[in-house]
Amino acid sequence: MGQLANDDETPSIPDRLIASLPLAVLVIIGVLAMLPARPGVTKGNFDRIENGMTLAEVDKIFGKPGSFGNDLPTRTSALSSWRSENDELACIFFDHGIVYDKEWHGETIIDRIRRWLHLA
Repeated sequence: MGQLANDDETPSIPDRLIASLPLAVLVIIGVLAMLPARPGVTKGNFDRIENGMTLAEVDKIFGKPGSFGNDLPTRTSALSSWRSENDELACIFFDHGIVYDKEWHGETIIDRIRRWLHLA
């Protein structure tokens, strides 16, 4: 039992299911990778923002408008920020409404683990 008596026998159904499991996992991962990212203030969405994007494109990625502060030296430059649910901060710098720089202020995975373990 469990072994094939000769080369003419086909594998049992459980053997075929086990053999096809890696392919099924790869298909699921591929489908999930092709899904569009969800809007929201996350590090993943922050990483999607590139120089040259417009404010409207950034608002769409984050899913909401940012808060403007104008501590920049020229009237054509602007800083807009978005705060995540975890109190992380995305700062995007615009010149004439176009992204030219960005900064992420948030916890690293190590910081989060330290906080969970009450070491910080």
